[in-house]
Amino acid sequence: MMGSTFCSGLFGSGMGFMGGGMFITGLAVLMLIFAFVYFFSGDHTKLAKQKNALEILKEEYAKGNMTDDEYQRRKHNLEG
Repeated sequence: MMGSTFCSGLFGSGMGFMGGGMFITGLAVLMLIFAFVYFFSGDHTKLAKQKNALEILKEEYAKGNMTDDEYQRRKHNLEG
């Protein structure tokens, strides 16, 4: 009996998925789709890669391995 009370309270007055349960299910599906697109789009990792490339460029410039003009040109290319 406790199980049926829990379900009717969770899904709204014993209406099953036609009550609030359908809304909760739809929201969960939308969240899963958003997470899938976010993690597999690769856009969030692109910024981290650019920062790493810029850090390497700055280190090489600081070591004196390139001229001022070459540094500015490469920095411009990395920043897009």
